[in-house]
This record gives sequence, structure tokens and C-alpha cells, in this order.
Amino acid sequence: MRLYKRLLINNVKANLAFKSNFVIGTIFSFAEIIVTALIWTGFYRGADEVMGVALGEMLTYTVLNRLTIYLTDGGGIMYQINESVQDGSITERLTAPLGFMRYYILNALAAKPMQLAGRLFSIIPGALLFGARITAEPLMPLVYALMVALAFAIETGYEFVMGLSVLWLKNSFFLEWTDGLLSTLFAGYLVPMWFFPKWLDAIGRVLPFRYIVFEPTSILVGRTPPEQIPLVMSVSLAWAVALYAAAALMWRRGRRHLMINGG
Repeated sequence: MRLYKRLLINNVKANLAFKSNFVIGTIFSFAEIIVTALIWTGFYRGADEVMGVALGEMLTYTVLNRLTIYLTDGGGIMYQINESVQDGSITERLTAPLGFMRYYILNALAAKPMQLAGRLFSIIPGALLFGARITAEPLMPLVYALMVALAFAIETGYEFVMGLSVLWLKNSFFLEWTDGLLSTLFAGYLVPMWFFPKWLDAIGRVLPFRYIVFEPTSILVGRTPPEQIPLVMSVSLAWAVALYAAAALMWRRGRRHLMINGG
């Protein structure tokens, strides 16, 4: 807990030192919500609904999925690991008393308060502007919170697996391209799975990405039938456990094959 407080304080100080980045990030986040909402409004072309999804639900999803993205963001763990392998600083993690994965997780969590504070300045106006409405079911916000926790575990577990693969491959050229493609397409960042053709939706169901952004947001919007929620949460938990188990195994074995560039 003491370490987390120190990381949190350092993160706050960094944001205060670079206020312009904080402000610009908030402005761009709000602009992104507006542009995406306008694109979807144009896509509907005055229709009340498309493929069974009402325009109001789509606009609500557009706003709320930004909240989910920020809450579940892994803080770029895979890129931090890659950089530490390339510059040799990963050796500091070999003997550090704090666990390897715990260090990165605490760093990601310490960034959340300031990150969320800035993004709320874009999400709240966006929700008011486009009339975003969450589900009226009283327990759904709690279910959403649990899903976000599981989604954060999936996201960080996935980032650990991707980042640690550099220990063997010694090259990170694939990280940004692979992550960008898979996450953008299957996590529901831009297009929710409601609009996917059946064959593409079937692929998405056997991958972990939809459980990071799409499923939590769909629950909060009220599009997920209550009877399906236990299955969605069970699959999310299974993915979180599987990815962390894989990451732990990769770290234990990867240390034996560790070969630092220039070191």
C-alpha cells in the first residue's frame, strides 16, 4: 500500500508538471466522442434503429465505451517490458523484492485517478450532449464494476503475455500492429459486436478482447440479457486466470533465456 501511494503521488506530480498534456488529452477525448457520435448518427440516416440497435443505445455506447477503455487500460505494460528488454533495465526486475507483475500492475493502477479525472471532463459533457442513458436495472452498475475489474485483469494479462514474448523473439515489431488490429477490431473500440456478421462474431467469441470493452459496456447500456451475464462473467474470469497463468509461466522460463541487447 505504501508503494502504491508513492506511485500515485508521483503520477499526480507528473500530470501537474505537464498540465498541457492533461488539457490536450481531455480536449481530444471529447472531440473523439463527438466525431464518433456524428458518424454513427449519419450511419443511421434518420432511422430509429439498425439491426435491432436503437440510435440512442448506439450513442450511449459511444460515450460509455470511452469510460470502459480508460478504466481497463493496462498502462502500456507490453511496451514498457519491450523497452526494458531492449535497454537492459529488465535485469533490475530479476532481483527486485517487489514481484515483477505486481510492479507493473501497481503502476497502471496509480495512473487511473488522474487519467479518469481528465477523461470525465470529456465523458460527462458527451453524455449530456448525446443523452446517454445507462440501464435502469439497479444492480447493473455493480455488475459493470465487477466486469471492469475482470476486464482490467484480462487486459494486463494479455499485455504481459505479449510483452514477455520479446524475451524469446528479441524483436517487438509485431506488438503495435498486432495489438492495434486485434483490439480495435474485436474489443469493440469503434464498432460494437452487435453489427458484426455471424462468422466474425464467432471468431470474436473465442478471443479475450470482447470481454475488455464490449461486454462491460453492453451490460451498462442494457443490451446484454440478464440471464447471459453469469456466462459472460465466467468466461471473463477464465480468460483472466488463463492469461495470468501463461504470463507467470513465461516469466519463469523467460528469465533463463534472457539475453539483453548489448549486455
